[in-house]
Amino acid sequence: MTVHVAPQSSFQEDLAGLPKQKPPLDEQTLSHGRVTTDTSPANQVQVIMHQEALAQIESHGNSDTYTELGGALLGMAYRHEGTTYVEVQAAIPARSAEHGPVHFTFTAEAWAQMHQEREAHYPDLRMVGWFHTHPNLTVFYSADDVVVHSVAFSMPWHVGLVVDPVRRESAFFGWVNNHNLPEEREILPLPGFYELPTTQPDKVIDWQYKYRRSLDDMLASAYSTYGSPFYQADARSIASYSANLSRRWGVPPDVFSLGLSLTAVVFTALLLTFGYVSLYNRTQATNQAVQVLTAERMAAAQANGVAQCPHPDVQIILPTAGQPQWAGAQLDILAIANHPATNRYEVFAQAVNEAGGGDTIHIATRRWRTQLGTISSWDTTGLPAGRYNLFLQPTQSNGLPVTNATCIVQLTLVPLP
Repeated sequence: MTVHVAPQSSFQEDLAGLPKQKPPLDEQTLSHGRVTTDTSPANQVQVIMHQEALAQIESHGNSDTYTELGGALLGMAYRHEGTTYVEVQAAIPARSAEHGPVHFTFTAEAWAQMHQEREAHYPDLRMVGWFHTHPNLTVFYSADDVVVHSVAFSMPWHVGLVVDPVRRESAFFGWVNNHNLPEEREILPLPGFYELPTTQPDKVIDWQYKYRRSLDDMLASAYSTYGSPFYQADARSIASYSANLSRRWGVPPDVFSLGLSLTAVVFTALLLTFGYVSLYNRTQATNQAVQVLTAERMAAAQANGVAQCPHPDVQIILPTAGQPQWAGAQLDILAIANHPATNRYEVFAQAVNEAGGGDTIHIATRRWRTQLGTISSWDTTGLPAGRYNLFLQPTQSNGLPVTNATCIVQLTLVPLP
């Protein structure tokens, strides 16, 4: 799964701003998976976990093994001899009501709570990533996880940890440049991580590290998990379960099996009938999380003069305000277009010249609302390099714009090297 973000030059510039520091790795350092720099893709980070942070994640994950839980990873990021290191020293649980057996996301209250706890207990640490659990579902990034990571954890050193506290599995995910398309970066599984023995010489957790080479492999492994109401229960396990219960309750095995089969059919029908409710709730929670997590980034963009989006229901999420893009790229426009006064939106761009304005480029007219979605795609083929303003403008039925609701973000098209 690929996310359109800044060109490689911006990726390198972000990394260049990190401090230089030697990582605290020696012969006592413990490892999970394969963590040598020789096996990691270029620009992929190396993660060092303090045992205190691992214990905090372990404790929080085991507190409820029926629903997904999560929180923030705190520490520091730095560079040494061309490699980026993320050293995680603490983890803060998120107290969120928006979680369930197969989803977790951040609410505004949880986001504020984590910031307050960081300032109170870890003022010298920065947020370097996030973690969440997949109880008995194995470890992978769902589509919702990709959205949260892309929006809230978009810096090259931001990482995400997934833990299955039931199966005792873990996996890290992070950003890496796409080798085939230099204007894009991808979220990929990391080969492993280091455990720093800060409290004891042995490992404090017994997680088995699950490394898959790509998101395709990861999602393929998750298919069987979500593909069955019984979460990967095969024919033999169902038969054994049926036989054991039939003996316990004194029911003939063939009659019991028939009853279990009929029950499964009814259960499947109920899933098909009412499953959309759970999907709708998950979508709503993800949409709300994206709006919460983009609020800080949009406020910073407006303070820096590269965005002007006064209405919370008219927001351009991607491409990110102030970030450069390759001239000639196809830019997907992810946005919130949910103004209560209209369901019509004009999407256009304008070149910025020395006089402050330039030619207007019509991109699309959208005639329906969306709480969060890709509303259009901007083909920049043939456009000269330079600064552009991207507009999302709600309009009334008479064609007049809705006053004080237009979202404008500025970006720069840069030439291919």
